[in-house]
Amino acid sequence: MASPIESLLSTNIAALILSWVLIFTVMYAALLKSKALGEDHRIIAVISAVVGFFTVGLGASMLGQFFQSIFSGMALVVGGILVAILLLAMSGADVSKVLGAGKISAVLIIVAVALFLAAAGAVGRGISGDLLSTVIILIVLGIAVIFVTGK
Repeated sequence: MASPIESLLSTNIAALILSWVLIFTVMYAALLKSKALGEDHRIIAVISAVVGFFTVGLGASMLGQFFQSIFSGMALVVGGILVAILLLAMSGADVSKVLGAGKISAVLIIVAVALFLAAAGAVGRGISGDLLSTVIILIVLGIAVIFVTGK
């Protein structure tokens, strides 16, 4: 097993920088919003930078794979949502009324949780990623058919 330094040196520099920027930004925003360390922006920035460096330094390759997996999955979901909206609009349904329902929010939350679990590798225990993605696509298609037919 490679040491953290060897792992850092073998990682793509762009992945390191982008991972650090993402961790820094999320940590900074969370600390600023929660006011857990007060309201001094300099202290919040230093703490966020340190957390970002430790996170990227100790888990750079694993973190990169996680972000790559979750963002590619989200791109697939956003594409599916856009196609569903297009199909609803082409069928003559009022898209604002259909998408304003609480059921859509529940479905999106379920999809987000499934994507997070798949990206984190928790799905590998008995359920493959291909099977899970197929089930999600079938559920989304079934919901689209229910909305279009109205039954």
